[in-house]
This record gives sequence, structure tokens and C-alpha cells, in this order.
Amino acid sequence: MKPFEFTVLKNGVARLVAGYSANLDPVVLDVLKADAIDLAKTFLIADDALTTNFIFELTNRRLTIEQATEALTTLRPQVTGFPSVTPATLATLFKKSHHLVEPDWQRLDLRMLTYLGWNDIATHQKFIVAVQADRLVGVRGTLSAGIHNGVCAICQTMSRVSMFTATTATNHVGNYRTNGNYICRDSGQCNRQFTSDEGLQAFLETVHPH
Repeated sequence: MKPFEFTVLKNGVARLVAGYSANLDPVVLDVLKADAIDLAKTFLIADDALTTNFIFELTNRRLTIEQATEALTTLRPQVTGFPSVTPATLATLFKKSHHLVEPDWQRLDLRMLTYLGWNDIATHQKFIVAVQADRLVGVRGTLSAGIHNGVCAICQTMSRVSMFTATTATNHVGNYRTNGNYICRDSGQCNRQFTSDEGLQAFLETVHPH
């Protein structure tokens, strides 16, 4: 299960728990329950004890948000997560960045990330590491100081966004162009809002064509 698929499942479970809490019509509850179970069967490992126990929890009409959160936590071993990244990896990806400011490693949970992103406040730069065409790529760009509510090009969700611009080479030797998009200023929040990686891949095609 990919990190963003875990988010989709979590959202489906949240809708079910809200329905239980509101004591909705049984027919509506059956639909919500069926949707949540279908998501679990789609994303989770079949014939696994964790999967079986989780689906059983979903049938409990007294299920609370606290219990649901605990049940979702047990599924973390099934999340594939982000590839291993080290300071050496970053040094390779961002060879032209001298005095590279690294992310806060202690606060990172790579298992739950679709991409890795962090800001260098002093230089107004943002660094992004993601998987493109089955390999890790690094993108460095300028992040505007302005923040406003808008749709993030990466997670495709309403969020607090800033303009990210990056310079890329064209097909002509020595020619470059600047591409930009509004993206979440907080990459951690961006990752938590993912329900698909299509926006991320489209964004990478714009700022890091391959």
C-alpha cells in the first residue's frame, strides 16, 4: 500500500465513523461500510491477519474515531513508504547546492511520504526529492514569500500555497526556461493530503522533464 492509498483508506474510514456517530439511516451506513471495506480489500494485503482484523473492526457500529485511528496504526507495516534517503543521497541529487540545508531528519517518517520536501527559509529555496520513472530525482527551486489559499499542483487540494519556480534546460544546448506552479508551502501537510500521485508526476514533468 502506498502512502497516499493509506490516506484514501483513512478518509473512507473517517466517513464511516462519522456515519456511525451520527446514527445515520442503516441503508446509508451499509453503503459507507461497504465502501470502507472495499478500500481495505483493494489496498491491503489479502489473507493477512492485520487485514482481517481491520475489516472486522469496521463492522463495529460503536467504532469511535480513537479506535479507528488505533486500528489504522496497526496497518503501517503494510505501507511501502518512500525509498531510503540519506545526507549522501541528497549530496548526489543536489551537487550544485553548496552548504545544502538538510531536512529535519528526526521529524521525518519516510514510510508515510509520497515525496520528500523541505524549505531553506534563509535563501527562499525549496528542495524536493521524488520518484520519477522509477528513480530518485531532486528538484531545487525558489519559493515565493507570499502565501495564500489555493489548489496545490502536487496534492491537488485546497491548501496554503506559494509559487515554486525552477529553471530547467530546454532541448537546445545552453537554453533554459523557468517553470512555476503553486504548491503547498508545508510539504508535510501536502503529503498528508495526497489521494493520488498524478499531480506529483505532472508537476515533475513540468519542473524536471526527462
